[in-house]
Amino acid sequence: MKYIIFDLDDTILNHHSKLTKYTLKTLKKAQKAGYLLIINTARNLNNSQKEFDLIRPDYAIYSAGSVIVNEKNIPIFQQGISSFETKEILRELLSIREIENITVETAEHTYSGDWEYTQRKPAVIYCDFADHFEKEALKILVCTNQKEIPEKIAKDHQLNYVNYRNGRWGRISASSKYAGNQKLFELLSDDHPQDYVFGDDIGDLEMIQKAFHGVLLKNANKNLHEEVSHLTKHTNRKNGVAKYIRQILKKETL
Repeated sequence: MKYIIFDLDDTILNHHSKLTKYTLKTLKKAQKAGYLLIINTARNLNNSQKEFDLIRPDYAIYSAGSVIVNEKNIPIFQQGISSFETKEILRELLSIREIENITVETAEHTYSGDWEYTQRKPAVIYCDFADHFEKEALKILVCTNQKEIPEKIAKDHQLNYVNYRNGRWGRISASSKYAGNQKLFELLSDDHPQDYVFGDDIGDLEMIQKAFHGVLLKNANKNLHEEVSHLTKHTNRKNGVAKYIRQILKKETL
């Protein structure tokens, strides 16, 4: 089967976090040509509803590979960090003074230890995590200048770790975007997927590098450009993904 898999922010969405009519039309054209459209984002299901409703993908992968949903946005797979392990990780993080902030995303809610952040984001619930936080986490976000600390904790618990936002934040999770793609192919019994993958950040790098055809956005961090074989000619401001997809479709009709 053929797939077009794409990140949302700074990839398929422009610099105003909008999906342009040109890009939407291109995605529908690819879908009509037989490609399965797959959203693969670090966002959770609730924070991606608007984009899901606009694109109407065949599947979507949320929370950095932790949740997979079908065309009706109904979960068909979920893999999180157990409540016991989440509690242990939080206990370790809270004991380290270099940790500036912690945010935990569960299937239902997002919790943060940053009071000001929760005031700006009403959907985020304030929690200091000191009082028996006993929920399964889809991912744990850690803010610190000492990235080796959460990285070691993730390794000790045999979990995935990705550093992003110029090194200030790290993400601990039971999965990854690449693992999410692989799980979807497994669910579809597809041993030879032709996946065209688009992304812009270090969290997208593995799935780009290991794809049938992986593509990095021109607006991605320059340090990542040397890590991939294919780069869009245009940034997300100029419909970079859509223009690349149109070239793929054009080659198929020649």
